Amino acid sequence: MNLRSFLSEELWLFTLIAIVLAIAVPQPWLADYAIYLLLVVMFMISLSISLSEIQSVFRKDKRTLLTAVLLIYVISPVIAFLLSFTLPKDLAVGLIVYSAIPAAMSNAFYIKALRRNAPLTLVITAVTTLMAPLVAPVIVKLLTGAYLQMNPLDLFASLIKLIILPFIAAELVRRYAKRTAALLSRNSAPVNNICIFFVIFGVISDAAGGVWGFGWLAVIMASYFGICYALGHFSSRRESVVLGFSNGFRNGTLAMVVALEVFGPMAAMIGVIATLVHNIILVPIMFWGKRAKSGAH
Repeated sequence: MNLRSFLSEELWLFTLIAIVLAIAVPQPWLADYAIYLLLVVMFMISLSISLSEIQSVFRKDKRTLLTAVLLIYVISPVIAFLLSFTLPKDLAVGLIVYSAIPAAMSNAFYIKALRRNAPLTLVITAVTTLMAPLVAPVIVKLLTGAYLQMNPLDLFASLIKLIILPFIAAELVRRYAKRTAALLSRNSAPVNNICIFFVIFGVISDAAGGVWGFGWLAVIMASYFGICYALGHFSSRRESVVLGFSNGFRNGTLAMVVALEVFGPMAAMIGVIATLVHNIILVPIMFWGKRAKSGAH
């Protein structure tokens, strides 16, 4: 295996190493660069999302897509709102922010490893991501009214910066610099994995001193993941795994960066704990998926 293949295929290992290093030898200064690294990831992933693919899924899988949107932006925020009454104010806000964040960009990677419908997963992620700047501020405003006064435009501006601008940039590159787009797309996996490694390392490092005091929060987040995954899984017989992943696993990195920027470090702690739990759960899934894929050859 060459270096490029290693960097492309071993995300589970990078994730595990990032978590261990962030707790053992935290480097909080890396958190200052998380937003820029995330912009790179969002741009690179947007290169693989074409408007024609989104239109195709709207035609062929409208029902599944609508189910995913309802789960992600209606049902799951209500579950988070109910769980939020068990948390202090800042953490409650963080949980609601997390529930209004779109499906994780990396879900398509995991679904592909499990030999399920990766294109549908990618489009669900794309659609919910593009909806986020409009929908998420409304959800957060409605559900956090009991906790704080907020300006939805702050969250809207943050999501525009992190989602829409990279998508527009990727669309321009894909249209007017096709060779560059092809070159970047071929190298997107190793670049994304390296960026995600440092984002996880940096953001978890920034809160590493307080992580050990939030073991109870990990139980709440694991429960939230379990409930959301089960709702997605049982909402469709044909695409149960796709909807389970899309509803259960959100873009935790985006949640951390947005919560930190708009609400402060305590609200971002939900994203930190969610990322820890999320990635701990996914490490064996990614490892199993890699072994299953290898066994097929």
